[in-house]
Amino acid sequence: MLMTILASLLAMWALDQWHSSAYISEKRSELTSHLETAKAVLNQAPEIEKRYERMRKVFDPTKCVGAISLQVAVEECAKQSGLSATLSTASTKPSGDFNIHSISANCPVASLPTLAKFEAKIKENAPYLSITRVSYEKRDNGDVAAAYSISSFEPRK
Repeated sequence: MLMTILASLLAMWALDQWHSSAYISEKRSELTSHLETAKAVLNQAPEIEKRYERMRKVFDPTKCVGAISLQVAVEECAKQSGLSATLSTASTKPSGDFNIHSISANCPVASLPTLAKFEAKIKENAPYLSITRVSYEKRDNGDVAAAYSISSFEPRK
């Protein structure tokens, strides 16, 4: 009877050791994977720093466009290009350290040259304004209807 109890205890201890070993092996594998990822990121540090410096030279936080300024800028671009557009109210979504503002501009009737002028005016404000989505629909008279989604960003305060 004592031998049976000792054998059972020994079996339970061995099973516990086996589970512990499997757990440790699994965690070691996870940590090794994390270590490899960290090494890969660290190896890219010089390239990341170069890109950051290049972006910093081009990016001017004082030129960022907030929600109200987005509406004004899009209205101005439309006016300068001779485009008649209906604008939505700007919406804002946080994204990391930035707020992303979006507005819709619907143009029920326009010529392709007018739309091209409008898109060029928006592009002049890049990277602070950008057309994130556009759709065109041909009209019977040769004109086009267009719907734009235009976005801007600014650092979160």
